Amino acid sequence: MPPDALRRTPYPADPTDRQQMRLRSVNLVLLANATAVRNALVTVLSGLRHSMSGSGISGTVELVLAEVMNNIVEHAYAGQTNGIIQLSIREGRMCLFVEVKDRGLPLPNNALPTPRLPDLIGNQASLPEGGFGWALINSMTENLSYTRQDGQNLLSFSIPRHRQQTKENACASKMPD
Repeated sequence: MPPDALRRTPYPADPTDRQQMRLRSVNLVLLANATAVRNALVTVLSGLRHSMSGSGISGTVELVLAEVMNNIVEHAYAGQTNGIIQLSIREGRMCLFVEVKDRGLPLPNNALPTPRLPDLIGNQASLPEGGFGWALINSMTENLSYTRQDGQNLLSFSIPRHRQQTKENACASKMPD
């Protein structure tokens, strides 16, 4: 398998078959590097474009997944060249259910960070470059959960198909089988 290779479950070629499917999925295994993350985002957005059309969530999906996977590359596998990320996305009627697994370093204190935006007071040169990711992820997802078990990090969350659903928590808390 080439270094930036992705593995994905196929979608039905016939659009009528896609419409009849109640649940679709994308499963990717990728190296933890910037090129593989970008390729994974292209694959996910391409694979889910039919189900996301008209819902307005493709930008949310791309932003959240980019933040999550880039955090894994930069922090969980900091300095390592052989890390692996597993990404699973299942489509539900109201939401996309996402699980991301890696065997990198755990999150500090084995817990999700507090979703706090950095202080933006001061001159432009003193403004932070980062620190926005977890606040964005938290605000754009539902049922955000992190566990570490047997040396593996598992981050799971759901993304509502329509932004107004987030106030009502319209997504089930568990990824469907």
